[in-house]
Amino acid sequence: MHKRILVTGILAPLLFWVIIFAGGMINVDYNHLRNTISELGMIGAAAEKCMLIALLHLTVFALAFSLLFFKCCMYFRISVLPAVLSFC
Repeated sequence: MHKRILVTGILAPLLFWVIIFAGGMINVDYNHLRNTISELGMIGAAAEKCMLIALLHLTVFALAFSLLFFKCCMYFRISVLPAVLSFC
């Protein structure tokens, strides 16, 4: 169980950056230094649907991490506060 938590905890932020980079590649006029990330999913943007689907998958992935983290804290009888905060 510990390895799954470690893998999901490492892959979630990496997946986020891959999604942002891919969305920037789809939106031709997007500049990662000048534009905000929210512009990638704007209504009418080229990457709107792609960003919606990818970020929904990322949300499920991050939620799985938080749930596994909480379960692990309960199993080892340690403070669940960090796990609860990971839901935020």
